[in-house]
Amino acid sequence: MMLFLGIITYFSALAAAGNALQCIKCHSSSPFTCNGTNVTCPPGYVCGSLYEELSNVMRSSNGLACPVCTSHSSITCNSSRTINCTGEENRCFLLTHESTGNGPPYLSALRGCATQSYCNRGNYSHSDGRTTTKFTIICTSGDISIQNFLLTPVIVCLLLLRWI
Repeated sequence: MMLFLGIITYFSALAAAGNALQCIKCHSSSPFTCNGTNVTCPPGYVCGSLYEELSNVMRSSNGLACPVCTSHSSITCNSSRTINCTGEENRCFLLTHESTGNGPPYLSALRGCATQSYCNRGNYSHSDGRTTTKFTIICTSGDISIQNFLLTPVIVCLLLLRWI
């Protein structure tokens, strides 16, 4: 009987170890990439349920869709592509980067979803005497572009003229 209990305990431990949650723990300044090391949650920790809860919140769309694009040559970035925002990402953002100095200026732009705390970071600029770097964050509660703003009344007017 003791041998049977020992075998059951051994295989239960193997099954538990096989089902342990493994995650990649990483740090990144980019919202799109992250490199790190594989981490396994220790036995007896509740990190699995916490991870699943956070993961579901982060994966489920919250109903907001924002334009998404990148530009490495301009501080404007326009795209018809959108991304569904998740979790607490309740703002659309445009981040522009301008560096000027001894060579040609470097300009870039990035659009996507953001949290309010990301938007609260505000603008940043720095100059060391040779190079000036400026980051500007513009956040909105949704994508209301000038084209959509003007296009809707034009379509309504055309439809009304057609029926008259």
